[in-house]
Amino acid sequence: MKRKFFIVICLVVFIVSVVAVSATEDINQTIIDDTLSVSIDNELSAKDAGTFTALQEKINNAQAGSTITLNNDYLRDDSSDPNRIRIDKALTINGNGHKIDVDGSYYGQSRIFYITSSNVVLNDIDFLNAYVMGHYSEAGSYNGGAIYSEKNLVLNNCNFINCYIQDGCGAAVYSSADVTINRCTFTKNSGNSNSGYTASSVISAKNVFANACSFYDNDYTIAIDSDNDLTVENSIFRNNTGALNAWGKVNVKKSDFINNDAYPNNHGDGGAIAAAGDVKVEDSTFTGNHGDLGGAISLGGNAEIYNCKFINNSATRAGGAVYLGKESEVSLVNSNFTKNSAGTGGAIFINGKNHILHSLNFIENSASYGGALTYGECINTVVNNCNFIKNSANSYGGAIYFDYVFNYIENCYFADNYCWSGEMISFDESLGLIYEEGNLVSKISNIKIEQNLSNLYSEGISLKDNILTVHGYYNGNFLSGDITLNIAGKTFKKSLDSKGLASFDLNGLSGGIHDATISCVGGIGGSTSEFTIPIPIESSTKLDVPDVTKNYGGSERLEVTLTEGGSPVANANVNININGVDYTRTTDANGKASLGLNLNAGSYDATVTYKDISTKAKVVINKLTTKNTLSYAKNSHNSVTLTALIDPSTASGDVVFTVNGKDYSAKVNGGKATYTLNNLAVGSYEAKATYSGDINHKSSSSTSVKFTVEDVKIEVSAPDLTKYYNGSERFVVTVKEDYKAVVGKNVTINLNGRSYIRTTDSDGQASMAINLNSGKYKITTEYGGIKVYSTVTVKDTVISNDFTKIFRNDTQYYATFVDSQGNVLKNTPVRLNINGVYYTRTTSDQGIAKMNINLNPGTYILTAENPASGEQHTTVITVLPSIVENHDLTKYYRNESKYTLRILDGNGKPVNAGVTVKLNINGVFYERKTNASGYINMNINLIPGTYIVTAEYNGLRASNTVKVLPILSAKDVNMKYRDGTKFEAKLLNGKGNPFANQKITFNINGVFYERITDANGIARLNINLMAGEYIITSMYENGAALSNKVTISS
Repeated sequence: MKRKFFIVICLVVFIVSVVAVSATEDINQTIIDDTLSVSIDNELSAKDAGTFTALQEKINNAQAGSTITLNNDYLRDDSSDPNRIRIDKALTINGNGHKIDVDGSYYGQSRIFYITSSNVVLNDIDFLNAYVMGHYSEAGSYNGGAIYSEKNLVLNNCNFINCYIQDGCGAAVYSSADVTINRCTFTKNSGNSNSGYTASSVISAKNVFANACSFYDNDYTIAIDSDNDLTVENSIFRNNTGALNAWGKVNVKKSDFINNDAYPNNHGDGGAIAAAGDVKVEDSTFTGNHGDLGGAISLGGNAEIYNCKFINNSATRAGGAVYLGKESEVSLVNSNFTKNSAGTGGAIFINGKNHILHSLNFIENSASYGGALTYGECINTVVNNCNFIKNSANSYGGAIYFDYVFNYIENCYFADNYCWSGEMISFDESLGLIYEEGNLVSKISNIKIEQNLSNLYSEGISLKDNILTVHGYYNGNFLSGDITLNIAGKTFKKSLDSKGLASFDLNGLSGGIHDATISCVGGIGGSTSEFTIPIPIESSTKLDVPDVTKNYGGSERLEVTLTEGGSPVANANVNININGVDYTRTTDANGKASLGLNLNAGSYDATVTYKDISTKAKVVINKLTTKNTLSYAKNSHNSVTLTALIDPSTASGDVVFTVNGKDYSAKVNGGKATYTLNNLAVGSYEAKATYSGDINHKSSSSTSVKFTVEDVKIEVSAPDLTKYYNGSERFVVTVKEDYKAVVGKNVTINLNGRSYIRTTDSDGQASMAINLNSGKYKITTEYGGIKVYSTVTVKDTVISNDFTKIFRNDTQYYATFVDSQGNVLKNTPVRLNINGVYYTRTTSDQGIAKMNINLNPGTYILTAENPASGEQHTTVITVLPSIVENHDLTKYYRNESKYTLRILDGNGKPVNAGVTVKLNINGVFYERKTNASGYINMNINLIPGTYIVTAEYNGLRASNTVKVLPILSAKDVNMKYRDGTKFEAKLLNGKGNPFANQKITFNINGVFYERITDANGIARLNINLMAGEYIITSMYENGAALSNKVTISS
């Protein structure tokens, strides 16, 4: 097939018709039908047959590093390689949303891409129905359902749908190197393993980075399997057979894991995440995931888990949400565990050491052992600032189950936790709180326990109203034996009664937490047991401080009641610490004290202390509800001011006005925010105000208001202005909209090349002083897109015209002077300046001043100064000569040319005959009289030379140059005696042309010779004189003569 190649280089186009093509690597190819263009944008695109064979050909023809753009979908065809489309060069393929589909008729026979090159980028492509089975023979082909890659690979905005892998990895993508995926979706891809144990994966690679990706309904496949490190951000995993599995480091951020079930894959552990290396998880949510060990997360290495939510996850054996292996060190911070369940450890199962559990909430989790937590082989775990609420265990440890541990529980809250049976440590009817078994050494401090419950108990204890009760029950029988209690330096002994109970009254002991050692002799089989636990003893002095909930600015106070043995304690100082500040208040006769709560909205812990007892109360200051009222006011036809009134007026912050979908922000000041919209287009508008709220006020939104901007009738009046120079009149513009004056608006006035801004007054008028020289000026007024064109005329206060006169005729300068209102200046001295000389003239009763002009011919500027207006007016005066048509004269000796001139009278007309004119030439004065046409003529018979002729008439003189040219010419001669040299003289006629056949007389050495001029006007004379110097004179009959030297050498 013949192709045309267009190569564009340096703006020169060459057209070459060839069969094959090659191009340098920095220029890409574009295939369009039968045309291959090499273009500077490195992009190759064209429609083709839409088959795998066509796509393979397009890839083969592309240069390394180029870009292919797909313009159609692709289906596998019979002639294509059944295994794949090969990519063996760096390449970018832009799919434009097109599909690459393994057609159903070839189902089970093809992957899509087989990539052996690095730097391959695939953009915006849908991959469908790829299918790779175990009978493939080529190396590595068991892996990679849609894509198999041996090098690093980048995928952007791609979709993988219904791709399948059997006995291999990567139903969608497999790479033995790294894979980066951005904004890709993987749906209903699946795998199969004949082993029945090791499952496949959707993506399998050495290292994987995934951002903003989605994995939905992928079956018998882990969503992502990484041989090394794995990073996932902003992604979602739903209904997959396991989400993430990695053997190296795992980083997960801002992602959601929903209903993922680690079926047999990943050994069934970690429905969302299973990792052997270090893991960091942040700001993510795990809901409804399931696994054998760790319903959501199963960890073999160290981990950091921050700000996460675990909801309704479950594990078959341990760790309903999280399972920590024996080699783990984990920090779990600021996370919530709700309604998770497992065989043991409803929320978390903990092995390993040096774990930190901080600021966690455990709510309604359940297990057979440890409703919230189960400690296995665990050392040095700190549980701090955690809440355990409504967790339950079918057997032991409604909240926590311990087994071979050394751990710390500090600043925690336990409420409404439940277990069925077990040896328990309980406070204040706290049975069902903590189960301890084996070698237990634990520190429990500063915990708050409320209404926990156990149905059955065994060698447990309870404490209520300072009455400590020991319970003995085992296998359906009450126990007997002796109980010894050592606490606060005192020893108590009692025997268990028929119901297995022994009670000890601890009233009278100092308040606080005391270590109590309890020993039982004669328990089960007569055995002896002993353990030590902390026991809180309530003081008889009580502080009652109810929690306070109030609105910001409300009058409610923190109320304190101090009693001793039920009686009020008066005049006692109690310390109240709130928001880090200490306050001292004194109780009244009723034992009461109070503190005003002038706090910003928020939640505060108040600690009230009296002597050695203290109690806490929660103070909640609610933000005030605000009311947002929006109104508008029209400033002009296309200007509207929006006003939001925020109630109460103490509100501050910002209001966003949304007008037809566009936002405008304004600050709240004094409970009000305003924004002015200018230059609105004609049409309908809907506005809404949203108040953002502040630290003490809730946000609020107004109801919408609607307004209409209608086309308006704008009138701009700018009449022409006529005024005298420096008059007080102003140029006035009047602006009206809908026949009403427009007030306070800017009007633009363009005058004399400059723009001026003037503002309309209460009458809609704007004006401008006109301080220009006399003349006519175009003026343009602009307002609201309307232009008005006017004329400003500034009249002279000195009225005179330019004029022309003949030298010293009767014509005079006249000017009329008026003031700036046009009134005539009578009998007023005025100054006139002409030719650098100032003159003063006084105006007549008609305001006219005049002056004679007796200057020589020329052009003059006369400046007249008006003393009333200050105007300086100029008049151009042209003085013409009365001697005219006099010209310089060049003539040949004694030809007919004459010097002529013409004389004009005072009216510029030629004078009559007989007018005498004086002429001076060469120092001689002559008089000539004009003819009937006013001309005079004078013959010039002077010898050749240059002369000045001056004519004088009526005091005016005019000079010209007269040149008289010779008609004879000759040159000196230097010759040898009798060498044949001739002396030549040339004669010209009156017009300067050679004059033939004329007689020339030569005089040399006293002898006269006559010779006739030839056709060139030359007369020749032979020189036969002896050696010496001679003067030769050439003469013509009209008096022309010329002398030369003749030198003869021997």
